[in-house]
Amino acid sequence: MDPQKFDYNQDYNYNFGNNYGPGFNPNNNFYNKRSRNMEVAALVLSIIAIASCSCIYVSIICGSLAMIFALLSKGGATSMSSMAMTSFWIAFAAVVITLIIYIGSFAAMLHEYGSIEGILKEYQNLTGIDYNELLKQMNTAK
Repeated sequence: MDPQKFDYNQDYNYNFGNNYGPGFNPNNNFYNKRSRNMEVAALVLSIIAIASCSCIYVSIICGSLAMIFALLSKGGATSMSSMAMTSFWIAFAAVVITLIIYIGSFAAMLHEYGSIEGILKEYQNLTGIDYNELLKQMNTAK
């Protein structure tokens, strides 16, 4: 087959019914592939994530979803819009701050109680539940 006569759009069905190529709109010569709804969802979730950094799991879930939505909002474009980029970095900051808080809290508990066993013993004293006895009862019930 002669390379000059090979029509890539026709042979691979990239033209989607018109002769102008994929995503071409003859009325305005530009097809916006970005999703405004994904951008707004990413922004809302990133604000929720940054506002709930001290809440258990909410910030990690909302921040992760916001980063995913921000990346998906660009559609087939090569770059993100400014709203999506802002949402991505706010969500990233929220996840990092939350992880720093969790790691710092765990390190402070390890410093205070000496080991994980010390943490569990103190938790047992606070709640009044003997978890070893509870596990034994659960194993004998089977």
